[in-house]
Amino acid sequence: MPALKYKVNLTEDEKRGLEAMINKGKAAARHLTRARILLKAAAGIQDKDIIQALGVSESMVLTTRQRCVEEGPEAALKERPRPGRCPKTDGEAGRPILSPWLVVRRRQGMITGPCGLCWRTKWWN
Repeated sequence: MPALKYKVNLTEDEKRGLEAMINKGKAAARHLTRARILLKAAAGIQDKDIIQALGVSESMVLTTRQRCVEEGPEAALKERPRPGRCPKTDGEAGRPILSPWLVVRRRQGMITGPCGLCWRTKWWN
């Protein structure tokens, strides 16, 4: 275990807010897990004990601590956007851009299915 680099300090209001969120149980499971990590870290519990008690990875505890210290507890609860291909839309309308080949195939009623085969269907649009 690396030495403790990020020490989590929460105010009483932040602690009460996290405890209320956990007790309510309506948030996403990842948010609840991160809230539990923050409460245990603020209580001074070591990372290895948090990992064992909550059944999470070391990287999750470390990144949650780091985000809390650098950006605050609200940012630590949320996920950051993941990398990936940007959606191909036509701008303002938000409709997907289709290749000319696909437009013709749709008009003919022939659509390529997930298995790569073509078939006639009306529900695959």
